[in-house]
Amino acid sequence: MQIPTTANWMTFAFDHLMSLGRAPDNDLDPCHDLIVREVARQDVTADLIVRWRDLESRSCHVNAFLSPDFLLPAWKWLEPGGRSFLLTVEERQSGRLRALGCFEESPASTSLPLPHLVAAKTIHSFRTGLLLDEDTADLTLNVWLKYLRKQSQWGGVVFPSLRLDSILAQRIQSSVKACNLSWHTGTKISSAALFSPIVNEETLTKHLSAHRRNSLRRKQRNLESLGPVRLHWIERPDEVAQAIEQFLILEDAGWKGAEGTSLQSDFAAAEFLRSMATGFFERGRLVLTQLIAGDHVVATSINLRGASTLFAFKIGWDPRFAKTSPGTLHQNLMLPLVCRDFPEVTCVDSCAKPGSFLEDIWPHRITIADAVIPTSRLALSALAAMNSVRFLKNVLHSVGK
Repeated sequence: MQIPTTANWMTFAFDHLMSLGRAPDNDLDPCHDLIVREVARQDVTADLIVRWRDLESRSCHVNAFLSPDFLLPAWKWLEPGGRSFLLTVEERQSGRLRALGCFEESPASTSLPLPHLVAAKTIHSFRTGLLLDEDTADLTLNVWLKYLRKQSQWGGVVFPSLRLDSILAQRIQSSVKACNLSWHTGTKISSAALFSPIVNEETLTKHLSAHRRNSLRRKQRNLESLGPVRLHWIERPDEVAQAIEQFLILEDAGWKGAEGTSLQSDFAAAEFLRSMATGFFERGRLVLTQLIAGDHVVATSINLRGASTLFAFKIGWDPRFAKTSPGTLHQNLMLPLVCRDFPEVTCVDSCAKPGSFLEDIWPHRITIADAVIPTSRLALSALAAMNSVRFLKNVLHSVGK
């Protein structure tokens, strides 16, 4: 018996799915007054943006990277010809949104070996997920999952970089189980974080070793040779544009500029940042701070607020003062400001990869992984087969060492 090649298997699976035909859109249980809509980017209206913002204020887990203040500038500047679209769940009569996500169609991949949906990410997005109405979360997810099961052109949905310990992930897992579907996760990683209800202003540095505390004090004293060291929170509209430009200069002066990955090195990326930051500031959701020593701005941090979570989006520092670790000093001094001035923030998400310098100063961790939900038996079987092959390869590789 000839064993099909990977390419033949993919072709067979895709052809089989296509032969099943696509179920009519919104062919849902009539007892539910909810419908699912696919909204192309060019069809996003001012009315939808208003309803989108309203959902954001009601979501059980607010993700700044799913805010219209983030996605609309990202679509314009980072992905002007992108394939992503919105998938919404809304009330049939009123149009009130109950869920919203941004997705794109993906061919077979290492996450799911059949064509599927994947939560869309830009190069500057660090978390994916859904905006999900808290009051109707279970019903809404049930409708959403039923809709996905009817779409024979998609074998499932993948959420890259999903925060597994969030209420959103817990709700999705519960609904997946209730719908007799399965939930799979890839390699789990830890990302530095701060849970502010646990850590107050008096105990922010208690988790640090004596050596680390002394090192931070010594570096701050060295920086004080330039003048008094302070953290400045940008609150005035006339300061925002200047502070953003200062950040672009600082980031470009460091290793990202040398590698050509700084925002300043890409005109579209810099325009995206200016537009996105302005939108967040206008709605009181931008936490833009500067570490100042004397007359020198030595570090600038851009943070995006999403209800109870503050996302540490970007930081840039002056490489001339690298020996004083201005980025570390800035992030350490920022925490008391967050605890004091933003009591509604219960988590600061570093958005950082494992091994970040923030792991040395921020005591907590959140768990991130790619989550996969196969929505057909064929997709589940294909995923199981792929995982078995992957396991066998790992075993053979271990034996061969």
